[in-house]
Amino acid sequence: MDEEEYELVVEAAIVHNEIEVRDLPIGFHSEAVATQLGNFISQFSDYDMRVDMGSCRNFMSIRVSGDVRKPLKRWKKLRRSGQEWFLVKFRYECLTTFCFLCGCLGNSEQFCHILFSGDVSSVQRGWGYWLKTAMRQPSLAGDKWL
Repeated sequence: MDEEEYELVVEAAIVHNEIEVRDLPIGFHSEAVATQLGNFISQFSDYDMRVDMGSCRNFMSIRVSGDVRKPLKRWKKLRRSGQEWFLVKFRYECLTTFCFLCGCLGNSEQFCHILFSGDVSSVQRGWGYWLKTAMRQPSLAGDKWL
């Protein structure tokens, strides 16, 4: 494989995901928080600005671009200064095939590198179907991307 072909393979490893950040308390629905969480997951692209308009939802939707060879992020610990930690959970929209063992997109656990690397008895599934969001009905109101 020459160098030019290799670059094409690397480019194909980038995927764009819409993600719901769940269990987000009031006061954390801002572009700054969305950007920080998006960059934690992979590379932030966009977020749903409607959450800034006095919404009382406990989630926000963001869009990220990321490498399919890296595991999906499941959660992140956050806190306000001087207060206790809390968890926000990530749910992925339109999630394709992914491995419940390593969390990577594009392969199932039948072909996971973890199964072929050694002791299978101690392997645990850290990812599951709960990472998928419920499918939403398309809106006729002309939503930007949600």
